[in-house]
Amino acid sequence: MRQRETLKREYYGEQDGEIWVANMSKYTRWDEGYEGPYCELYIDPTGTSVLKSYTDLAEPIPYMVFEILKGIENPHLVKLQRRFYCRFKDADIEKLQTRPTLVPIDAYSRKNIREQRIEILKRDKDYLLQNIAELQALFDDFSQRRISANFRRKDDVRVDSNGIIITNPDAFIMSDDEKLSFYNKLTLLTAVRALMIEEYSLQLFHPNAADANKAIIDLLDSHIAYESDMAAAVAQKLEGVKKPIQYVKKHM
Repeated sequence: MRQRETLKREYYGEQDGEIWVANMSKYTRWDEGYEGPYCELYIDPTGTSVLKSYTDLAEPIPYMVFEILKGIENPHLVKLQRRFYCRFKDADIEKLQTRPTLVPIDAYSRKNIREQRIEILKRDKDYLLQNIAELQALFDDFSQRRISANFRRKDDVRVDSNGIIITNPDAFIMSDDEKLSFYNKLTLLTAVRALMIEEYSLQLFHPNAADANKAIIDLLDSHIAYESDMAAAVAQKLEGVKKPIQYVKKHM
């Protein structure tokens, strides 16, 4: 981990209706592959929470989405904590108290995830199947709450021994699309597929990466999003193999 400068902007902090001038000088820049055009990360001295600071290129997470996700306790979803508002924008105490939904969220803190990534392809297939089943339940919950799950970049979803975890719900929005359930399941498949493709492409020797990508796409084919039990559909394809990597090599 490489720490650089402290956070310079001044913020109002808000949690459960309490508003205060936040002292951001204790947060330091955190570089671990996350920084990009949409956000920067800062970590507090305890190492337990991270402040995401939006740049001007990013759309802030909607107030209602943040409120809903903050109340969801799920091991596959990072725990959101406090909202922050830049004091030099539209934020003022009166507006935050009377019309908080109209004030764009400039940043927020969340639980920090420090565990090392693992390789899905080389794990027993039960790891993949269990994660798909649990994630489908979570994404079905999103659909019922009218939340459209979207991802901007690869680090929005990561995988470790605890499972596949959504670390950045920044691009989630409210939606009344009648096909929302299908689109959320498709987003789930696409995210897991991207993790597996990236994992294979990072291997030192991968002359057949294009063929491997096709095999992974076939394993997590988009048509599975039509299934009521996506894990069962993937399990059927993995019948006869112990690990997903064996399926990939077999179909290359």
